[in-house]
Amino acid sequence: MLVVSGGTAHGIGLEAPTGESSMKARAATLARGGLDAVGFVRSPYSIDGKQRLFAEPPHMQASMLFVPHGARVPAVGEDVDVRVRYTATTFDQILVTD
Repeated sequence: MLVVSGGTAHGIGLEAPTGESSMKARAATLARGGLDAVGFVRSPYSIDGKQRLFAEPPHMQASMLFVPHGARVPAVGEDVDVRVRYTATTFDQILVTD
């Protein structure tokens, strides 16, 4: 388990509608629904380029993630990549780097 900063108050775990109605979009929605039904919900967080699963639904200020056995566990205070829609997310801080 890994606890990361960012929860529903920041927009983590919320989904903005895509507006897509293609067969590919519908198939993706069906697949996500199937995973959700058995308790496997992908989070927007990535560690070493691999997207991690939520251990439970996000809380207000934090999220809990599964980290598989043998995977690298980030150090306390280390940045963890997150990919979210800007229209549904509130940020505490924005850093622009080269």
